[in-house]
Amino acid sequence: MTTEAYQALYESAIAYGMRKALLAEQRKNDMNAEIAKLEKECAELQMSVDGLEASIENVEKTFVETRESLESKHREVVQEAKAQNQGLKEELQRLLSAQPQGGDKRKK
Repeated sequence: MTTEAYQALYESAIAYGMRKALLAEQRKNDMNAEIAKLEKECAELQMSVDGLEASIENVEKTFVETRESLESKHREVVQEAKAQNQGLKEELQRLLSAQPQGGDKRKK
């Protein structure tokens, strides 16, 4: 090979290396931009998750409070019903004990 051929080959290799270096730099910049975009999206999604978790906690707290309130009211109603039932039993016993024991004494 001649010196001119080596010079052309050298220049071609330098140009190829420069293109590859520029492409690598461009890909690196593109990847860094993609990383920044994904990190921002990740942060936004994390904020959304945090908000939803707070909502879930509020709903669960409200549910527990409502359930406890309803259970308390139910216990009160049951106690009132038991007290009323006991009062009616006592009234019935009193009425039954007040009736004559001889049964029905009608004239035929």
